Amino acid sequence: MGFDSSCAEIVRMMQGFNKLVISTHCDVSNDVVTKSNSLVQFAPTSRAKSLSVLALLKRMQWDDVYIAALGQHDEDNFMKTQYEDLVSLLRNNDVKTKSSFVLLDDAPYATKRMLRLVMDNYLKKRVFIVIDGSIYGDYAVRLIDTMARFGLLQTGEYFVITLLDDYKTDGWMTSLTNNPFFHSIIYDGDTRCVTSSLYMEQWRSMGLVSFLPPMEHESRGWETFVDRIWESYATPPCPPLCPLYTKGIDKSVGYNAITYWKTIAIIYDATAFMLKQLGKGVRAGVDVSNGSDVQNLFRNQKFKSVTGKDIYLNSYGAAQHQYQYILPLQLSNKGIMTNTLSVVADFIPNGDEAYAYVLRNNSVGFQYINGKPPTGKPRCGFHGELCEESNDHGRYYIILGVVFSLLTFAAIIAFIRQ
Repeated sequence: MGFDSSCAEIVRMMQGFNKLVISTHCDVSNDVVTKSNSLVQFAPTSRAKSLSVLALLKRMQWDDVYIAALGQHDEDNFMKTQYEDLVSLLRNNDVKTKSSFVLLDDAPYATKRMLRLVMDNYLKKRVFIVIDGSIYGDYAVRLIDTMARFGLLQTGEYFVITLLDDYKTDGWMTSLTNNPFFHSIIYDGDTRCVTSSLYMEQWRSMGLVSFLPPMEHESRGWETFVDRIWESYATPPCPPLCPLYTKGIDKSVGYNAITYWKTIAIIYDATAFMLKQLGKGVRAGVDVSNGSDVQNLFRNQKFKSVTGKDIYLNSYGAAQHQYQYILPLQLSNKGIMTNTLSVVADFIPNGDEAYAYVLRNNSVGFQYINGKPPTGKPRCGFHGELCEESNDHGRYYIILGVVFSLLTFAAIIAFIRQ
């Protein structure tokens, strides 16, 4: 099992010995996964998240989107791979896509570039998809805040879907529990120097696509599992690998950060499923020393994680996890309104290239501004081409032309008879 960032090199080296490689934490590109004949990837892949976004767009009937990839380094290959994969996937599925990879390394000019991005596109697209490559997910927050300043998110006509690394999403989730506002933004440089808080009323025009652990009531098995791991460590409780999985999380959260438990669950799932499939292979006479033969035991398999969620290992041996659609909601607790994030729908993996969209039965509902989700484009189109009034004018001119022709013809006949 690999735990560092050089997974591609590990896979290539192990392939030379034709040994099975099981990845539980590394970011392995789709190219490495699809070309490998001895790799099983249990960690969530960017491809799986892209498929979830496609399922959401199809459900919402949003077929015209703008993708903004906000990067910090030009050589950020993993983020570019995720960005290019999403753009290609949407275009191949009839979603009109405009996209750009925006570098925001220079902090004093980051806000100006964000303003330009919004101003250049807000009258052309209604749905924005943001891929954030910053360390803590700050750029996505800044973009949303910029749109809110223009009033775009307060009317409910525009919507933002964010894609973050899982540990960044966990940081957002954690900060929200201690803050009635979503986040605090400090604009730097010579543009503006004010502190801005993005209020939940504005943020209801945004949703997250993420891979989260279950809530308490969803999986008793998950709670028991966490308790067992917790009790197995003495004081201080943080296991040796803890710092690897809590990066990006506020230090005050402690070692029981969401990301840490999710990673432990992936390792647990990989170990348990590996032993189960190897047992089947031995009983079937499979040569377990041959990585290619063993990998076949993992392909096209669906199982339930210790978290209670579904995991599908596709025909390449890459795991497609169950993702969630998360929206900000305002809930009443004894008459007091509180802001929170709530999972309102699930994306269930059901094949190599598909996710099923399932609305939760116990959901409190979608709290969009104005009570309904925004449309993918203005009612009359961006140029008024979809309104009936425009079509009525066209029909009016045609009818008028026909009547004029008939009158002219009648006048000519009358003149000839005279």
